Amino acid sequence: MEITIAGANGFIGSSLVRFMEERGHTVRRLARSGGDSPLQFKWDPEAGLIDPAAIDGAHAVINTAGANLATDRWTDARMREIRDSRVLGTETIVRAIASSKRKPAVF
Repeated sequence: MEITIAGANGFIGSSLVRFMEERGHTVRRLARSGGDSPLQFKWDPEAGLIDPAAIDGAHAVINTAGANLATDRWTDARMREIRDSRVLGTETIVRAIASSKRKPAVF
């Protein structure tokens, strides 16, 4: 399967990438830094931007992206940042799926 993972470089995402690749799946990674490899695609969830090629033709999309829960005190501002990082990322992915010609079967 072709699987797109947002948050692929994070704590959970990096383990998930390894797990999927060990089982023979091709993993496309969404990263803020962009394409360090042909399977890494740039996205900016705060700006609502994503490379459409990351989604088009993928069989599944998994979102593990979001601000780290273990850093900093949970002030009101920090909780907003945690929430917004997940909501904006999910909205960005959903819009990309909706506009994709070859939509994934699973999100």
